[in-house]
Amino acid sequence: MAYFIVGGVASFLAVVALTVILFYLLRKNWNYANTTPVSFIAPILVIIVMIYIAMTEFVPRALDVVSVASHQFEMTEIDYHPSDVDRNRLTIDGRTYYFDRGTFEKNGQGRYQITYTPRMGYIVSASRLGDRSAP
Repeated sequence: MAYFIVGGVASFLAVVALTVILFYLLRKNWNYANTTPVSFIAPILVIIVMIYIAMTEFVPRALDVVSVASHQFEMTEIDYHPSDVDRNRLTIDGRTYYFDRGTFEKNGQGRYQITYTPRMGYIVSASRLGDRSAP
């Protein structure tokens, strides 16, 4: 859960910082204090970046706070292979999951049942399932 909280705070601070930068750039435009032609369109670029971060990071995390508070998570079974992991990100069947260190057993390749937040895919818990033998 620490990874979820830190990511939420970071995305919130990024949106706030971009809002402050946007107001600074707009004030320069309103006061006719621009020194380069690029500074006229800088607010538009900041708005595009702010909307992207808000829609891909902040809003899904904020909506997942409701799921975390009410303990309503999605559940699925996955086949875990350490080769599928890129830092704290796991991609299986086109779906990306994020997790804290220690969520999976060290060298614990196999089948897991995971619970995760519905929008950002943060793994809340993972329990290893028994090995299934082929008939």
